[in-house]
Amino acid sequence: MTTQPTSKQQYKSRYTDRYITAPQYIAELVCENIARKNEQQLVVRFWNTSQWKSTFRYQLILANGLLRLYDASVIVRTIRENGRILSLKSPVLDSLLDKPKKAPLKPSPVKDIDTTKKPPRPFSDKKRKNLWSALNGKKEEEAN
Repeated sequence: MTTQPTSKQQYKSRYTDRYITAPQYIAELVCENIARKNEQQLVVRFWNTSQWKSTFRYQLILANGLLRLYDASVIVRTIRENGRILSLKSPVLDSLLDKPKKAPLKPSPVKDIDTTKKPPRPFSDKKRKNLWSALNGKKEEEAN
C-alpha cells in the first residue's frame, strides 16, 4: 500500500490513508455491503479483525478471478450501483456483469514459416551406430 497512486494501486481505501489494488478495493465494497445489511460499522483496517479476516480474504480471491474476465471499473460501478451484492460469487452479479464484458484479447500474429526449406533429416540407425562407435573408440583411446 502506498500513499500515492500507482499503476497497480490506483484506488483510495476508505479504511486507511493509502491506495490499494483493484481486487482489494472490490473486496472492501462487498464487505461494506455485508456490514450495511448486518447494521454494523467497519473499523479502520477491518480486514485484520477476526470477524472480517476470512470474509475479506475470500472476497479478495473471488475479485481476482472476476478481474480475469471483466474490467475493474465495470465491477466497481456494478457493485456501487447495486448495494444488494453481498458476494462476488452471486449469480445476480454475473448477470449484471455480462452486459458490458471486457473486450476479448486480440490473437497473436502467426509467425511466417519458410516452406521452401526442407526439414532436417532425422538420425538414421546407421548414423547413430557410427556416432556411438566413434564415441566408444575415443573413450577407449582416452582410457589407454
